[in-house]
Amino acid sequence: MPVAMICCSHSPLMLPGGVSAHDSAAEADIRSGFSEAAAWVKRYDPEAIVIFNPDHFNCFFFELLPAFCIGVAAKTSRDWKLPSTDLDVPADFAMALYQSVRDEGFDPAISYRMRVDHGVTIPLLNLTPSLTAYPVVPIWINCAGHPRPSFRRCREFGSAVGRFFARQPQRVLVIGSGGLSHDPPTPRPGISPPEELEWFMEKNQPPQEELDRREARATKAGIDLANGKGRVMAPNEAWDRRFLELLMNGEVARCDAFTDDMIDKEAGFGAHEVRTWIAAAAAASVAGANQRMLDRYRCIRTG
Repeated sequence: MPVAMICCSHSPLMLPGGVSAHDSAAEADIRSGFSEAAAWVKRYDPEAIVIFNPDHFNCFFFELLPAFCIGVAAKTSRDWKLPSTDLDVPADFAMALYQSVRDEGFDPAISYRMRVDHGVTIPLLNLTPSLTAYPVVPIWINCAGHPRPSFRRCREFGSAVGRFFARQPQRVLVIGSGGLSHDPPTPRPGISPPEELEWFMEKNQPPQEELDRREARATKAGIDLANGKGRVMAPNEAWDRRFLELLMNGEVARCDAFTDDMIDKEAGFGAHEVRTWIAAAAAASVAGANQRMLDRYRCIRTG
């Protein structure tokens, strides 16, 4: 089965009406890159898209955080005022994938009512004509709440998914959705005040005013960072490039040595999302997609 892979950012700050980059040429280059990637996806015409994605406490909560979850049916959330719609999830394909990885010793959760946030919607809107243009199977990886699956386990899980792909006739596009180094102002147990954590505990659909408050805080953090203020860590270009070199060289197994403490200190809280890239790269490699190209990388400070 033909398999292709795209790993990309899902930063909501690049949405229309969001904040602008200080480097307008870099911003234009990134937007051009997404347009070119979308044209390539149209030519490739995938019969299914499998997207490894994180969540930002819009759909999964501290009440219950599995390591992995495969969506058998899914609906997009309305965070960042993005459209809410039912995804076209091929249930038989998703369940066959679940059974395949289960046979290899993995026990992901499954959801017949998964909600997915901008970690899914932004890549799909940037790379495809609409959220329902292609059948989509979302595979959620816990990147936000401790304890997360180890980097080794994410790679091994991705490889198991790739072995399933290798046995299928469909033309599949694998997407790894997430950031490289970044440090969003996400509340954390043991660090943040209890009132800040309340909305992150029990599974809920946040009211619009709560979404607005959280999103305004993230936007302000981006603006403050660009202006040399605030408490969030700046992007670490050197760290990003070391990680990308491993990805391009097919050496994601070397990421097994990554630890959460190292990520927090060197790349920021949001960089835990590279787990999705590692899983996607492992899946694509095992399924035979071994040609790699770094199309765009820019270290952009928003503001």
